[in-house]
Amino acid sequence: MEKTDLAYFVMAVGVVIVAALVVKPLVTGEPVILWAAEDVPVPTVTDGRNVPVAPPYLITATPTPTWSGTAETLEFVDPATYHLTPEQTSPTISSPPNEPPPDTTTVTYAVISGQRSGTTEIVHIPFPYWYLDYSDITPMNYIFPSFNVQVMDANDPNRFVRIISLNYMDFRSYEYAPEQCKQQWISKFCEGYRDYYFVINTKCIDSYTLRIKVPQRYV
Repeated sequence: MEKTDLAYFVMAVGVVIVAALVVKPLVTGEPVILWAAEDVPVPTVTDGRNVPVAPPYLITATPTPTWSGTAETLEFVDPATYHLTPEQTSPTISSPPNEPPPDTTTVTYAVISGQRSGTTEIVHIPFPYWYLDYSDITPMNYIFPSFNVQVMDANDPNRFVRIISLNYMDFRSYEYAPEQCKQQWISKFCEGYRDYYFVINTKCIDSYTLRIKVPQRYV
């Protein structure tokens, strides 16, 4: 064999090797591997259509317990269950101070007397609180009487401080229990240092006397 023929033979063998190692993998979709390193795994390509898909993760909700309609009784447990240390304290008993009780005596500061409806002049209350005593009202009868007094803030005409109303049922109670009504027909105003006036409306009232009372200790 001549050298020219030998060269052609070697070239033909090289073409076959290149076709086997490069062209065929490219056509079939396999990876082109010219040589493999020692102890290095050769990756493989898997057809995506055959890759197994993990099932979706399902979250199961805990059902809310239903109420039977009967009240549940809660029992006491050991505080250590909640890592609590109970404090053992004994109640202390002390005698009340020997101070006299506060003076609740009141004195009459102003008087409103009349028979018919009307509006009063302004009165200034120079104390922190005061009372309106309306227990001295005499009706003409116990069938149709009514009495109404509106306590107004003189510095704010739109402010009704309080509205007091008595109807025939109130006067009927007064007829049978006058002393009890005299104790109840008094209203305390927990405000003061203001100016007030009174709007009075009457029906079948023979006479009335309203007394503005203030604590005696402030006088």
